[in-house]
Amino acid sequence: MALTAALAAAVAMVAAASSLGLPTLWVALALLPGTALVAARPDRRPIGPGRDTRTLMWTVGFLALTAYLAQPSPDQYPQMARIVLWVSVAFSVLWPSPVVVRFCLLAAAGSLVVAPGAVADLVPAAAALAAGTAVALVALNRLSPTTGPGDSTRTASGVRASGASRTAGAAGVSGGVRAGRPGGGGGATRAADDGRSTGAGGVRGSG
Repeated sequence: MALTAALAAAVAMVAAASSLGLPTLWVALALLPGTALVAARPDRRPIGPGRDTRTLMWTVGFLALTAYLAQPSPDQYPQMARIVLWVSVAFSVLWPSPVVVRFCLLAAAGSLVVAPGAVADLVPAAAALAAGTAVALVALNRLSPTTGPGDSTRTASGVRASGASRTAGAAGVSGGVRAGRPGGGGGATRAADDGRSTGAGGVRGSG
């Protein structure tokens, strides 16, 4: 599922690059390392949980502040979309992080919205982007929304370890019950009597 999401996101981004007049071959080559890393290790976590979200928030905040200070005209929107698209291409090395993949899909869709040219000329790119986005979102939904890629193995290991702990605890309880049977319970009774005697002696001493 992680590789499917990465490939679909790559298709959507190449379609967006085509609508903006960017060289699609260069965009595809730039997306190749991130896709290859996902193919080699679908459960990879190149960045810690939560750090990908914070990194994207800082990046989006910086881009928004730059756009606010630059005060671009509508004619400059396509150029800004090209910058955002190249930034999302750079983030592809963090795939298959669901947050990063969704950011790349959002950047691709935004690029198509402000793309220059007639609507009829953008139909093929829009169709490819819609198909890639749909497949990527379905693949991401099949991944765990809370644990993310690579955590399913650790979760299964934790479940097995918990089961082993419960088994060991049950064995310990069973052993304790057997130890308390005739022949083994006298020692426990004597220990309890000794404790009560010690406590009574302590009370008399304090009196």
